[in-house]
Formats: sequence, structure tokens, C-alpha cells
Amino acid sequence: MKCPSVATLVEHPAILELLDDHLRPSRLLATCQATRIHPGETAQLLHCDDDLAGVARPRPPWSVSVMWALSPYRPENGSTLIVPGSHRWETKRQPTEGEAISLDLQPGSALVWLGGIYHGAGANRSDETRTGVSIIYFQPWLRQVENMVLAVGPDEAANFSTTIQRLLGYGVVDGTFFGHVDGRDPIKLIPTRDSDEAPGPTASTSGAITD
Repeated sequence: MKCPSVATLVEHPAILELLDDHLRPSRLLATCQATRIHPGETAQLLHCDDDLAGVARPRPPWSVSVMWALSPYRPENGSTLIVPGSHRWETKRQPTEGEAISLDLQPGSALVWLGGIYHGAGANRSDETRTGVSIIYFQPWLRQVENMVLAVGPDEAANFSTTIQRLLGYGVVDGTFFGHVDGRDPIKLIPTRDSDEAPGPTASTSGAITD
């Protein structure tokens, strides 16, 4: 989230509408990073983005992950592997290589999945790199992967929309006062803005989460 141009992906209306179906309104941006798989890279271990030790599966969604393709994604160049339906599995069940599917994505496409779904980058057996932007959103009570309010301080946060500011962590959990600073909504720490401005509206979407 240190790159302002990525904000349009983080707050894309179609993505925000999908998040409404699975996460609380005060959800947080857990991590936002560019990914690049070079030729010869081996497959990533299949994993879940919101697995925590000692917490049994299955469980309600704790996170939603989005992979934006900046280059073509194909099985031969390391496209993201997904194990459909694995968010419903019991804790002891582990995925096998044969259960994972690899999808073709064109630049500008977004692959969206629930945090409990096993996934991972595939092996790149081609002579080209594949590049994307990985974004993960968490429930507001789950600690972010990156401490966003330190990575993007109040002065920097003033350059973003209210939606982005609250996703970074400048807000309280909806319906509660959790996350306050000295009894105030932390969004009031951001300078030169109308602190009472509500998050922007969402628009219609054309996509789906594996469910």
C-alpha cells in the first residue's frame, strides 16, 4: 500500500461488493504486495491465508484474498493454484497436488478466494515471468499481516480516500469502540480532511468467490 497507484485495485467497487458478502464493514487491509514468478521457480506449498495454530477448521470466513493479474497467468508460467471447496474441510485434511486447479487469467483480471481455501503459486516452466498484485482483506478483529498504520502514517494516509484510510486501520470496529485512540476514532488523526466523511459507495460487480 506504499504505492498510491495500487489504491484503485484495493478499493475497486467490484471487490468491495464481494467483501460485503463475507467480511464485516470495518474489515482491514492485511497485506498488499506485488508478486513475480520467474522462469524455473518451483511450486509454492499449498496453504491458507488465515490459518492460525490451534484454530479448528472449518470456520466462518476470516479473510478474502485477491490476485490481480498484471501479465497473462497460465498453468505453464506459474498461475495461482486453487483447491476448490477446501475451506469446508476439517483440520486434519491436507490437499494433494492432484486436487489443485490452475486458471488462465488475462491482464486486468482478478482471482478472488476465501482465506480458508488452499492455494499457492504454481511452478513456472516457461521462459517468461508472471506478475501480479496480491491483496488480502481481514476481519477487523484479526491482526494484519503488515502493520498498515505504521507503514502508511497519518500524513501519507491523507492522500487516500476514506475507504482506503479505514482499510489501513484508521477506524474502529463497526458497532463497537474497539480500536479507538484516546477515546476518539483514529481517522481523526489524519490531517486536513473531513473526519466525519463516510466511506464511499460501492458499485455492482461481475465476479465470484469460490464458495
